[in-house]
Order: sequence, then structure tokens, then C-alpha cells
Amino acid sequence: MNFGVGNYGLDQSILRLEREYPNNKTEFVIMCIVPSTIVRILCVWKHYNEYGNTLGFKPRFEINDGQFIKINNIIDTEDKFNCLEKYLPEIQKHDYFYKTKFKKEIIKFPYLYHIFKKPARNLPLIYYILTNQREKALMKIMRINLKLRVKLFKNWDVCVLLLHIIRRFVDYAEENNFKPILLIIPQKDDIEYGNYYWEIFKMSLVPNFIIIDMFNIFKKQNDIYSDDNRYGGHPNKKANELIAKEVLKYVS
Repeated sequence: MNFGVGNYGLDQSILRLEREYPNNKTEFVIMCIVPSTIVRILCVWKHYNEYGNTLGFKPRFEINDGQFIKINNIIDTEDKFNCLEKYLPEIQKHDYFYKTKFKKEIIKFPYLYHIFKKPARNLPLIYYILTNQREKALMKIMRINLKLRVKLFKNWDVCVLLLHIIRRFVDYAEENNFKPILLIIPQKDDIEYGNYYWEIFKMSLVPNFIIIDMFNIFKKQNDIYSDDNRYGGHPNKKANELIAKEVLKYVS
């Protein structure tokens, strides 16, 4: 049974597991993630990080005064979306990227001032768009996104939140007597950069919890991503066969 949803963070996946599992009990539960889940767990409105993802509202977890708490989805009805401005202060309070990224990168009047606040980002992007080089613009954004992921895996407060979310998965497995597996599928630029995330994930290892990291297998392969560019995208048929073989070793 596949309950995966594109662009979900690990936090959303675990909340869905808790909703679906009582009616879909099974011996194994595999959580399949990409390293950029560390970005996704910090959002309540994805537009503040993925500009233009204006429908991407979600719950998230936070650690406040040492307490691991859930922040419910703030925009969970059409009526709330239609009066979004009313809820912006609460959204901005809980979205990590509003202050750390969105406010720093937004281009507004006076435009030249804001463009030259981040010239290494803004000038190439403007040039690529004006000259219809959208693929180069995309690659620029992908490089920026990779640097953000790497930076977040060096931020201990963010990593503690990620470890707490993983622990919720493991605890739920113990309570419901299934075997938890965390499956990490790095993207193409993750492979090219090097395994910057494993030191954090391995901190979550406890007895009866399995982490399958495809990094070492993928880095020995060619032509394993569905998109023929530096970013890569999703695993193709060849890569999925490699993933299936690796999972089979553990569930056999």
C-alpha cells in the first residue's frame, strides 16, 4: 500500500501514518524521504521558501521551551484561504523561512536596492529570465536549494527537530508493533555534493529501527534519474529496481 504524497515532509507523512495505520495495519512501514525533508519540516506555508507554491499550507512540529509540539495547519479550509491576510501574522510566526529567507530575498520598492542586496542571486536570475534561459535559471535555484539543505544539516536546533520527528515514527512503531524503516533517496545534486546528511540521521538509530540510505549505491551508478539534467529529479526504472532490491534485503 502506497500512501506517499509528492512534496510532503517527514512530519506530514508521519501524521498521515497515524491517521491511516489503524485501518491499514501491516508488518512493515517504510518512510521514503529525500534529504530536503529537512527544509519541508520547517514550513507552514511553502510559498515562503518555494516561491509560487501558494497552496502549500501544512502543519508542522516545533520545539518550544524543550517541549515537542504540533502546530496545526493554519489554513485548512477554503474560507480561511479566501481571507488569507487575516492569518498571515500567525503563519509568519511559525514558518521558519519567512524571516530567514523570504523577507531577505523579496524584491520590492526601491527595486534596485533590493536587487543589489543579493546580487549573486538576483542578477543572474534576472539575466537568465530576460534572455529566455529558463533551464539555467532553474539550475541556479537548484544550487541555492542545495546550499540551503547543507546549511540546515549543520544547524543543530533544526537537526534536533528532525530527530524528534523521527523518534515519533519509531515510538509509533513500538506502540503498534510494526517494523519501521526509513528509506533515504538522495537527489542527483546530493550525490554530486557528497553525503552531508548521514551524520545526523545515524543519531536516530536505535534497536529495531532500520535506515536504508541509497547514497553509496547511487553514487556508483549512471543514468538513474528521470530527468537528464544536473538536478536529476525522481529515480527512474533502473533506480527503483536498485531501491527495491535493497529494501528486499531487510524485509526478507
